[in-house]
Amino acid sequence: EFLELLASHIQRAVANGMQLIQLDKERKLYTSTIAKQSVGVVTLDERGKIVSRNGVADQLIRDKDGISVVNDQIHVESPSARAKLNGFIEDIVIAQRNQDPAPTNALSVERPSGKADLEILLKPMMIDKTVEPGHTPHMIVFINEPERSFQIETRILMSLYGLTKAEVALSKLLAEGANLDQAAAELGIARNTARAQLRSIFAKTGVSRQSMLVSLLLKSVVTYS
Repeated sequence: EFLELLASHIQRAVANGMQLIQLDKERKLYTSTIAKQSVGVVTLDERGKIVSRNGVADQLIRDKDGISVVNDQIHVESPSARAKLNGFIEDIVIAQRNQDPAPTNALSVERPSGKADLEILLKPMMIDKTVEPGHTPHMIVFINEPERSFQIETRILMSLYGLTKAEVALSKLLAEGANLDQAAAELGIARNTARAQLRSIFAKTGVSRQSMLVSLLLKSVVTYS
């Protein structure tokens, strides 16, 4: 019985160790991925303290245009938005402590510069306190700057969909919010040329409308490249 109990204990310990290793691998992959995103990404611990942030978040924080860092916590200039953000963080922490489904919430933050409001999305992260070490991410904050261009690598887009460089250039502008006329003017090509390229892009990507193309590009792996 003692040996069976010991074997069972060792088995659980190994399982927990493997789970911890897997979670660590997933976190490293996750961190590597979010570091390349075109939106600001910040992870917070259960105290609301910053655990990690990507380059875009760093730049937004350095700009101090509506958002900054105070005492290792995200600080928004607007008192009402700050209260809302702190409330969202508290909601997630309480739900996680009670092992209840944690909510996902969003808010906008005005910027003193007059630029478009920052869009903030706060999501809970999966937590297993039996194997997780301290100071681990409990939630993730996405900070979107509407005026920021999406970083899409030409080579990846060409490889993934078989597009030409000209088609990639047009696709990028459309993904950034330009309409066909604006994209044609930006590229210095005739509208008919842009239309012909768009038809070719549709055929290669399997979509039939510009809105579907934009959605496809923003959801595909090219935005992780």
